[in-house]
Amino acid sequence: MSLIKLRDYQETARDKTIEQWESGNLDTMLVIPTGAGKTECALGVMAHERANNKSFRALFISHREELVTQPLERIKKGWYDRLSEPGVVMGRKKELDKEIVSATIQTLAPRKRKGDEYKRFHTLRKMLAHGAFTHVWIDEAHHAVSPSYTAVL
Repeated sequence: MSLIKLRDYQETARDKTIEQWESGNLDTMLVIPTGAGKTECALGVMAHERANNKSFRALFISHREELVTQPLERIKKGWYDRLSEPGVVMGRKKELDKEIVSATIQTLAPRKRKGDEYKRFHTLRKMLAHGAFTHVWIDEAHHAVSPSYTAVL
């Protein structure tokens, strides 16, 4: 038995997201009000995808520490029966090999040092050496059009 039981509207959001993906629309945005449980919806989708796909690796990208740690805390509290222990990529903490990674955009984005081309996307390259990500979630999606996010994507 699962530890987390999604509310009806969260189940609908999860199911509609999965439906969109299965129809081929992989660029899907989930929009629900603040405090309504977007993280729980996302984790519900991830649990479904992990259970139904041979190849699964997920990346959550956020711009603040609080948003990076939120999915980690939720998985540990109520999704650990369906999702593996996640890793963090933020600042000096680099758990690059996990099946689920929650990272700051600042750590993944290209460095702006002149003449040091190798450092560009260094952390992202090291993370991808452990396998491609099949699923990418961007918390606060309005940031996705910024140069740092578009470079990483």
